[in-house]
Amino acid sequence: MEAAVVWRVWRRILRESAVRDVVFGGRLDERAGVLGLDAAEVEVARAYAEHPAGARMFVHSYRFRMVSSFFNALETVAPLTHRALLANEVDLRAVAHDLLDRREWADSGPYVYSFGREILDHIAADTSLGRIDGLTELVALEGAAADVVVSAAGADPKDAREEPAGSLRLRLPCRAHTGHRDLSEWLRDPAALGRTSPAVRIRHYVIFLPSLDDARRIVAVPHRAADMVRILARYPVDLPHLAAELARRGHPAAPEQDQRTLARLVRMGLVAAPGGQN
Repeated sequence: MEAAVVWRVWRRILRESAVRDVVFGGRLDERAGVLGLDAAEVEVARAYAEHPAGARMFVHSYRFRMVSSFFNALETVAPLTHRALLANEVDLRAVAHDLLDRREWADSGPYVYSFGREILDHIAADTSLGRIDGLTELVALEGAAADVVVSAAGADPKDAREEPAGSLRLRLPCRAHTGHRDLSEWLRDPAALGRTSPAVRIRHYVIFLPSLDDARRIVAVPHRAADMVRILARYPVDLPHLAAELARRGHPAAPEQDQRTLARLVRMGLVAAPGGQN
């Protein structure tokens, strides 16, 4: 038997319930054509069918590991969403099986944050979870946080642009996020996650990595601070250009307020002041 054929058939047994049912159900000759199995693949499938107990053990082991990887990715990438779902007694194992069935039990390997982002997209699209007040906004917030981590992991530290003298720049991987529910209480008090209803009002956040070895942080900030981060995420600018960009985004001129806001972002470690001072 060719190794590539054996691998291809085994992957289908692992990932496709229809193939598994036929192989272990004694209907291989009857259903092989419908499943698109050619003669060489049928030979391999028949060999697996001759040892159903051992093959099933490996199937169960693989699927158990994949469900475990779902829980690991959800807890790692979206711990707040995870707690909110548990607080509302959501059957996360059923959610895992639904997603894994859709992706045919493909293994994401070490790409935990990419898999976690896919899990969040799946949760956002699940209309049955819409009953949890504020969950949609929370999923969007932690999805943005996952994007910060993924982008930081893919960044090339050598890819540094020449900065104009006197420019302001971001020091850390970060991004601003705006939502229509105030999740501040949930961020402050994990016990409230999924148990209270967040206020309906626009709220702005900055998501950042203190370092590549630390967990991401989410901090509620004023609108002006969020837009400063958005501007500086595009390119370094000096203070007059920053004020002009803020004006274009609808913020009234307020030099003293700009200074205070910048000072806060510098203290948070997000912005490097002109001359490289932190």
